[in-house]
Amino acid sequence: TDLVMRLYDGHLREMRMNEPQTLQHLAFREQVFGIPGVGNELRIEEGKDGFRGDREMTIGMLQARIDTIRRDRETMKRTTRKAAEEDLEWILAGAKGSETESRGLDGGIIRSRVADRTRQTADRMGASVRSVDELNRQIREYEVEIHKKYSIAVATLVFVILGAPLALRFPAGGIGMVIAASLGIFSLYYIGLIGGEALADAGRTTPTFAMWVMNGVMTIVGLFLLARMGRERSTARGGRGSSFWGRYAR
Repeated sequence: TDLVMRLYDGHLREMRMNEPQTLQHLAFREQVFGIPGVGNELRIEEGKDGFRGDREMTIGMLQARIDTIRRDRETMKRTTRKAAEEDLEWILAGAKGSETESRGLDGGIIRSRVADRTRQTADRMGASVRSVDELNRQIREYEVEIHKKYSIAVATLVFVILGAPLALRFPAGGIGMVIAASLGIFSLYYIGLIGGEALADAGRTTPTFAMWVMNGVMTIVGLFLLARMGRERSTARGGRGSSFWGRYAR
């Protein structure tokens, strides 16, 4: 089965993911599109031009993307620094080049040129700062995603460490206690994970701390409960032994 579409008065824009600097724009009055072999099922074939969000990327893809952005950031910093130094030398020199080329100009015109050049430099510096901030934000988001993948995987072990002493401490709580405790622990972990992700994306904290703090807190609580249960059992066994030996001695 083939799908045929007839479109009127529109335009096409195409950009390849591996060539983001290239944009193809095509306007048309009437265009007929044919898609052969359309079936009843949606089949997605991922090729070299396929796009993935950060959550669909593997850890290797995320790390490669971070390395690329860091190289772009360093290149932008070097280019901006070089341009700023050249403009600063021109400004501090009092526009000697312009003064030499046009000796008939008065001091006011030269000062006006220097002021214009200064404003242009300030505008370029501001744009570069915004671009670097945007690259830093992208790096933070990808780093958060990497740590989140590891953190969620380790969380299964953390839930076991925390859940085991709770189950032993309340053996007769029933299914209601189990469901309530599970929902409470999961809700607390989820709120901490989402809140930490938002703070890390905004640059308020590091991705490592934001994604691992809940695992650390719950692990400490679980180990504390395990140690406390161990002490309680040891005390109970010691008490029974003491009473037994006391009765035997009498």
